[in-house]
Amino acid sequence: MSKHKVLVVDDEPFVLNALKKELGKSYDVNTYLDPEEALDSFKPKEFDVAILDVRMPKMNGVELAEKIRLKDPELPILFFTGYTDPEALSWIHKTKSTYRIPKPWANDLEILVERVIETQRNKNLFNNLIRDTIEILRLGRTISDESVTDIKERMNNLLSFAAVEIYRRRSDGKFMEIENKRCVNGLKENMVETVWVAKEPRILRENGKWTWATKFGDYVVVVYLKELTEETHNYLQLLKEIFALTSEIERKTEEEKKRIYWLFKLNRDSIKSYVSRIFAHQANNYLGAIIGNADYGLMSGSATDTRASLETIINAAQELASTIERYRTCFNETEDKNKKLCDVINSCTDIFVNELRDHGIETTFEIPENTCTVCPPYVWEQIVMNAFLVALDGIKENGKVKFTHRLIEGKDEIRITWEGYRPTFETIDELPEGEETNRFRLYIIGKLAENYGGEYQFKPKPHPELILTFPAHPHNPMENRGMK
Repeated sequence: MSKHKVLVVDDEPFVLNALKKELGKSYDVNTYLDPEEALDSFKPKEFDVAILDVRMPKMNGVELAEKIRLKDPELPILFFTGYTDPEALSWIHKTKSTYRIPKPWANDLEILVERVIETQRNKNLFNNLIRDTIEILRLGRTISDESVTDIKERMNNLLSFAAVEIYRRRSDGKFMEIENKRCVNGLKENMVETVWVAKEPRILRENGKWTWATKFGDYVVVVYLKELTEETHNYLQLLKEIFALTSEIERKTEEEKKRIYWLFKLNRDSIKSYVSRIFAHQANNYLGAIIGNADYGLMSGSATDTRASLETIINAAQELASTIERYRTCFNETEDKNKKLCDVINSCTDIFVNELRDHGIETTFEIPENTCTVCPPYVWEQIVMNAFLVALDGIKENGKVKFTHRLIEGKDEIRITWEGYRPTFETIDELPEGEETNRFRLYIIGKLAENYGGEYQFKPKPHPELILTFPAHPHNPMENRGMK
């Protein structure tokens, strides 16, 4: 077995001789007095560790280390110095696989070099193992009857593994090895069956050899590792736990991306800001009226005009206070589930109604005064506000958004209809793509209903209609609601 190679660069000949004598028993030591000469002759992957003096003419140790790392980024470097060099210490703290050896060095220098080389070897082994394991997982997910031979060859070329075997489960439950087309039995069959049943990566031992095996559809891939130390065994156990979740994570990735996109785009705060814009417009109008009438009252010489002006000011101030209170109530997240549904809707409607009217949109509510639901008020506020926003963005003019209620077989049915709106989608069951804002709002309404035991049905034609059905409110028995 060839010795590990050590590069030593120092401008003092007696230091080089002493180091070569001490380390030469166990390592192949290459020494240089001139750092530029050492750099010119340096080749990537040639050495296992470099020992560099810090204070040298022409080029100091830190400059040499930076240039060596450009050629071989993973090479461990030991700075050899009798001084407390700020530049070297800073480089050591900021740079991986970098260490300091004091001058004069202790008798355990050889042990230190051995540990540094072993640490780097394990890092390389782990990095290669991660890379090749991920490649196994990536290739495994594309296995089919047509591609299995090509995939097996590509897996066999991965450096971390001694061999790869792929087994296919037949319709009779037997496992056939892809390469020789023969069914397995005995211990091999038990091993493959163990992986098949587990449905997640397993670390196994066969005839004194460690294997890493996992299932892909109708196939089981068995990977034989070239070597397995205690550290790599623990590392593979960790990999097994991580990648046992890979399929589930990947399956949810696209869904989560869309969900995050919409949560950022249209969460409750964005709806709140929309309402704030409407409220601010109203508040400015009232404030303008207050200021204008106050100015007129002060300038007017007539007592009658002053009294009328002050009455207008009082009315405007009261209306402004009422608007502020409605706005505050709209976002008060109370848990009072017995609050009447019509009260909740009215708190939202009072804010939106002027905006809807300005857009030529009519709003109607056919909901009895005593209607209660299992949803807390702040949930209904979100449902209603999303319905209003669909109307504002979807209905241009001469349209209507309508809320109706009826009891069917002991259940509450709320229908929301958008007359004058022509959606481009037929369903709201999945998270929408791109900029389908109104589709997302309808999706949110449906999901909010589901969270409280309700069901939803979307009908896109002739007018889009969302039907929400809820179980009976537990604090509102049927006999008290006109039911027998």
